[in-house]
Amino acid sequence: MPGFARPSDATVMEWREKLGLWLAMLFVLGTMACAIPVTVWTVEPSDNEARKQIQPLAERGDVVAQYRLAMAYRHGIGGVKKDAAQSWTWLARSADAHYEPAMIELADAALFGEFGQVQDTARGLALWRDLARQGSVDAPVRFAMRLDDAKNTWADPAEAASWYRAAALRGHRFAAYKYAQHIEKPGPAESQIEACAWYGLGRSSVDVERLQAGMTAAQRERVARRRAELERGGV
Repeated sequence: MPGFARPSDATVMEWREKLGLWLAMLFVLGTMACAIPVTVWTVEPSDNEARKQIQPLAERGDVVAQYRLAMAYRHGIGGVKKDAAQSWTWLARSADAHYEPAMIELADAALFGEFGQVQDTARGLALWRDLARQGSVDAPVRFAMRLDDAKNTWADPAEAASWYRAAALRGHRFAAYKYAQHIEKPGPAESQIEACAWYGLGRSSVDVERLQAGMTAAQRERVARRRAELERGGV
């Protein structure tokens, strides 16, 4: 064939020697593998992180470790078995120390009946309201999402909108977007202007363009003024 150079006999012999060496190595490795007890290959390595590393920290009062230990007992991971009582004990200790993720789980435990607790909707909502008032900017958004879910018997879109608004005024963009969805109503210009300003606060350019497409120049100017007012912390 054009361009094909037949390898020399010496090269062929060198290739054969290398191939023989590789085959010999594979045979030895295969023999060694067969000699190893099967249990070495089938038994999963133990993971005792929760019991050996996290629990000592939790016992010394580390609120993050207490929360992680509660989750480990809840799901039966990290070298511990599922234990609803232990999970609840450590979760409560972390929540009592005002660790927000634990406080969220505690409120949900009452709201949904989790961690082996009896569902208590009134208590769950009360815990969530306290957390939304006192917690981080993310807490009111999380609470609003639970109130905004129509499949929940305690759904309350009006209260959800109020918590979205509160979080948006603290700088939460997603909350601003959700609040805009709640107040947007087809038809009335005032509703469209207000919703458009909140969409702008939430950086939802698609919705801003959608609403401004049907506005006059004067109305778009009002949107810009209202958005600037909101960004300054106005109500």
